Amino acid sequence: MLFRNFVLLLFIFFTFGLPLYTKETSEQSKSKFKSLKIPVEINLCDNRVLKGKLELSIPEKIIITHEVNGLEFTKEIKIEDINTIILNGWSPELIEIKKDKGKIYRFNVTNYTITTEDALELKVKNKLPDFLEKFVFSNKYGIVILYTYWIDLLRKDNTWYTGLNGPENGERTFCYKDVVKKIIFLKKDKKDS
Repeated sequence: MLFRNFVLLLFIFFTFGLPLYTKETSEQSKSKFKSLKIPVEINLCDNRVLKGKLELSIPEKIIITHEVNGLEFTKEIKIEDINTIILNGWSPELIEIKKDKGKIYRFNVTNYTITTEDALELKVKNKLPDFLEKFVFSNKYGIVILYTYWIDLLRKDNTWYTGLNGPENGERTFCYKDVVKKIIFLKKDKKDS
């Protein structure tokens, strides 16, 4: 039974793991992309910590819209200038209604904080750039695909497939155990595993 549930969850992840587009990502698509392997420390939602390398194909500059004192600012930053990305909130997006099963939702990051090398905190209440929704992580144990979102089924009896209790709408500050909660970009002088 547990294996069957795990297979169903994997099926949902791979079936509905399609990238979504925002104003920022469409503007970023005009810039050149480069592939990087970046030393990182990843914190998952159940407090597990992974050290290794993040493999990303990213634009040279990332355009971030963030809020300061009630004003919305747009800032261009490079991935090299980022110290941490902390994911603070996820909002549900209805993907599909299955008459016999229930409603399938994708919980996307809609609230996060970027801290830059010069200690600037950018509080973003928007979707993550597409290249940070799903990525390859590698270390001495091998390779794994990590996600910053999760898929969940709200059954007809109003229980969630993952067991995470919460409302059908509105932002959540908690996430599924295997989802990325924090990315710390390690500097080249630190050793990764």
